[in-house]
Amino acid sequence: MPSPWTTANLKPDYLPGVRLPVRSALVPLIGKMPFWVDLFNEQLAAMDSDENRFTMTEDYWWAGTLASIVGVGGVAVVHPAFAFQLFQLDNGGDEASTSQQKPVNQENYFGTAQKPFYLSKPVLFPAGTQLLCRVQNLQSGSAANLFNIQIVMMGYMA
Repeated sequence: MPSPWTTANLKPDYLPGVRLPVRSALVPLIGKMPFWVDLFNEQLAAMDSDENRFTMTEDYWWAGTLASIVGVGGVAVVHPAFAFQLFQLDNGGDEASTSQQKPVNQENYFGTAQKPFYLSKPVLFPAGTQLLCRVQNLQSGSAANLFNIQIVMMGYMA
């Protein structure tokens, strides 16, 4: 039975305030299981950076992204909040390819849970693909100011 989410998205090309993928690009997702990958879920100090490496255990169709940043203890968040880079790694763990040469500000790459940022065409990561997610907190202030940053890939397991 096809996923109701996929079927719903095959009908409209556009919903108010949300850009959807190209209809024909969604056809390979019919019948696949929706799945969210927690790319990055860390607490970073102001002007700090960190990275997360992981390996896809199943074939995964990446369809969209969302992110959030929250100041710990009532610390205010200013924008741009953080910058992001995603790399595909080779078998030795070295950076093999990236679609972005420099970090991209959060506002240009991520949506929210209410309005996710959908890719125009889903991207397939075969099982065994190694990814590196690098995040730079752009908040200024004391290093004691902590921020919870979460980045999620939305997609489908094949």
